[in-house]
Amino acid sequence: MRRAVIGLAALGASLAASLPAFAAPSDPDRSFSDDGRRTVDLHRFDSSAEVLPQGDGKVVLVGDTRSPSDLTLMRFRPGGRLDESFAGDGVKTSDWGEFELAYGAAMQEDGKIVVVGSSDQDFRSDDNDFLVARYLPGGNLDKSFSGNGMRTLDFGADETAFGVALGDDGSIVAAGETTTNPGDNARFAVAGFESDGGIDESFSTDGKLTTKFSEARDDRASGVAIQDDGRIVVAGWANFADFGVVRYGADGELDDSFAGDGKTTTDFHGDIDQASGLSLQDDGRIVLGGHAADQASRFQLALARYETDGDLDMTFSGNGRQTTAFADDAINEFGGLVIDSAERIVIAGEAQGDAAVARFESGGPPDSSFSGDGRRRIAVGRSYGANATAVQADDRILLGGSVRGDTSEFGDRDFLLARLLG
Repeated sequence: MRRAVIGLAALGASLAASLPAFAAPSDPDRSFSDDGRRTVDLHRFDSSAEVLPQGDGKVVLVGDTRSPSDLTLMRFRPGGRLDESFAGDGVKTSDWGEFELAYGAAMQEDGKIVVVGSSDQDFRSDDNDFLVARYLPGGNLDKSFSGNGMRTLDFGADETAFGVALGDDGSIVAAGETTTNPGDNARFAVAGFESDGGIDESFSTDGKLTTKFSEARDDRASGVAIQDDGRIVVAGWANFADFGVVRYGADGELDDSFAGDGKTTTDFHGDIDQASGLSLQDDGRIVLGGHAADQASRFQLALARYETDGDLDMTFSGNGRQTTAFADDAINEFGGLVIDSAERIVIAGEAQGDAAVARFESGGPPDSSFSGDGRRRIAVGRSYGANATAVQADDRILLGGSVRGDTSEFGDRDFLLARLLG
């Protein structure tokens, strides 16, 4: 087991000096590691992919550490310390002798953790497969899942899973992209698994399917959710340049009650728009998050909301879409999306090297109770930004990401977990 090296003192000193006397929503939560954030240094390339809050206040951070590349999970106590009851020292790494990357994760009701991503025998090749792994609540691999706690699935050429959703019956749906055949443009790829890791043959007969919006450009599925009625919503980007949403029946067939043929696209400004996050509201409406390039080709954080039939929800911000930017000259990159207990929409990402968070009211306008204008840019001194976000039961906001490491090596970065007041 690799022992973690924790960095605390230097991170956030400049921000702490300027904090107001009375904490308010969007402020760093000083009850978490004194300054609201924690870093963990395992190897040269450490990166977070997902944040999973537990009901007891503990938080699981999922990602990978690249030496060359292992799946990595770590659990923190409510105050920010690593939880040594998890895998012995708070950190679990898994190496199957291949090049594994984590991109998504979800927690089952029994506390087991499902991680999805990609696996490749040789990281220089273009022959990734879907990777699905499951861990016990205590951090060890769940050997009841596919015999050794993990499995891969090949669609034919190069594929990666970016999102995962869990069914009430323990089934698992993973979504991502595949080229199917070498040289093809990428398309949506979706796979269904039984609770024991076996292929779900009730899903598309062989447990996997692909969907293409057009043959001209790449499509990628980045998020997936399962509705209460079992239908499956998958979202990402279509034709490289638009938000794309597809809905399938529980059996994997396209649902033609959704947008007429089971799929729809959304354009913002006529440039590159790419969705990377998906969440379902309690009323079934679908919220997508990502980034959209404006007329000057500057990326903004972007949201779109859809009715249950696939039409844009015109009650959301007047046209079903909303964008925000943290500065005109900033590169705004999407990192995560979550809906809190008040149906407010929280998105996180990166703005010119800083972690960035925005919160919107349910109807789409920025939430003025959150940092005055609904936005908070957090300069942690050496940040790469937030790659994931979640909310705890009291609506405190969790950010998972990475920060530049202490060494001068190119690309050196450490895990980051931060908590803000909600």
